[in-house]
Amino acid sequence: MEPLYNLFHLSIGEKVILRLRRHWFIFFKRSLLFIIEAIVPLIIYILIVNFSPDLLATQPTNVFIIFGTSIYLLFIWVIYFNSWINYYLDLWLITNKQIIDVNQVDIFNRQVSKAPLFRIQDVMAECKGFFPTLLDFGNVYIQTAGSSEEERFVLKQIPHPFEVANKINDLIKYTPKQVFVRK
Repeated sequence: MEPLYNLFHLSIGEKVILRLRRHWFIFFKRSLLFIIEAIVPLIIYILIVNFSPDLLATQPTNVFIIFGTSIYLLFIWVIYFNSWINYYLDLWLITNKQIIDVNQVDIFNRQVSKAPLFRIQDVMAECKGFFPTLLDFGNVYIQTAGSSEEERFVLKQIPHPFEVANKINDLIKYTPKQVFVRK
């Protein structure tokens, strides 16, 4: 049995149609920023060597510079790791019965929301900007019955948003409507 069935309590006969994560370009942009931040100590060291080499002549100064650089790089690495965790564990599952939104807020903080397909009223896809249009990624907005505008599902920065919206609309079309009977 697939681990997703146990983790998200999928019912028997429920099949995962789409597994979606953010587009790779989103994490690539963040990675470039972290690489630039990691190079800053090297640039500062080169500036010190070129403009004030006597600053590196004493042992306590060298120890302080190495210690400060190590703390800075460790801090950058922890933030980068948290960014990767957030990117990798943000997940959207579209099954033949429901949509599951897994939002990894922090390392130890996860929010899981579910919406049955029969409650979905509106699906809209959006692709704004140069890189999103060029690389075909964007947002899909899903409005469910009985929810306000702020509580709608947003599949953020996913690849091929228009294809995903069409797939969800096709699933909705063939999903039997639930009838609630009061007893």
